[in-house]
Amino acid sequence: MIGSDPCIQLVRERSSAIHRGYDERLFTTIFILDDYQKVKMGRYSLQTFHARQKYVLMAFQPELLKELGRIAANHTHESKARLLEDYEFNLRKILNDKPNRGSHVNVCQHIAGYFKNDWSSSEKEIFNKQLVLYKEGKVGLSVLKKRLAFWASRLDKKYLLQQTYLSSFLS
Repeated sequence: MIGSDPCIQLVRERSSAIHRGYDERLFTTIFILDDYQKVKMGRYSLQTFHARQKYVLMAFQPELLKELGRIAANHTHESKARLLEDYEFNLRKILNDKPNRGSHVNVCQHIAGYFKNDWSSSEKEIFNKQLVLYKEGKVGLSVLKKRLAFWASRLDKKYLLQQTYLSSFLS
């Protein structure tokens, strides 16, 4: 099991990256799996975890996110042990992928959809320009995340404010 653990694989693959600076995928994986341990310990529900991590997981693999959502909803009334086992298996599978700029753009567009009725046309234009700059590698993802977090806070979008995607584990 250890050989297929995404954290162990990332540590092996990227140990030199840690010395050069932080590796976002490695730390994201570590923090997601640590947060998932809190579910297993009963600190909060699987549904709460899934809701908080939705956009982070979407950046990894949108197709598997849907499967994780079905598991978390537990429409088949599986036992808690089976539910957690199935969810963790798919969670580790999703974390083996690597998010790319396109997947992050997709996530940011999903989040921006919460503001479509609140943003002026110039605010939408500014955000779309930043998306293009991000796609071209001219600005970092943090620029987009900070803008989205600002608007989520300003407009008191409670669902977005709980999203780990918009917070930094380094802050």
